[in-house]
Amino acid sequence: MSEEIKLGLEKQLNELAEQSMKGCGQHYELYAQTFSQSVDRWLQDLPSADRTIAQELANKHSDYFPSRDGEWVHDVEENDIHYEQQRGREPGGPESMGQKPEDERQRKIDEVIQHMKQQRERDHDRDR
Repeated sequence: MSEEIKLGLEKQLNELAEQSMKGCGQHYELYAQTFSQSVDRWLQDLPSADRTIAQELANKHSDYFPSRDGEWVHDVEENDIHYEQQRGREPGGPESMGQKPEDERQRKIDEVIQHMKQQRERDHDRDR
C-alpha cells in the first residue's frame, strides 16, 4: 500500500475523532464510544485491501475500542454516565468484526471503567 493511501486513511481516522467529540460533553467514555462506533462503520465500508491497514491504524489509536458487550449511557436527569451490558451479545464476538481485543486493549477498557467508578464515587461523596 502506498504511503499516500495510508496518509489518507490516517486523515479520515482523525476526522472521525474530531467529529466524535461533538455532543459528548465532558465525558471521555461517550467520545471514545462514539469514535469507536464511527470507526467500525467506516471500516465496514472500506475496500478489503484498505480495511486491513485502516484496522491496524485504528488499533493503534488510543481512543479506539472495538465493540464490546455493552455501551456507555448518559443519564440526563442524574448528569451521569454508566455502562450497560447488552443481553445476548458475546464479548468480543461478531459485533467486533470477529476480532477479540488484545489483552492490552482489554486492560485499558477495564481501567477506564474502574476510573469512572472511582470518579463517580468521589463526585457522589463530594455532593453529600
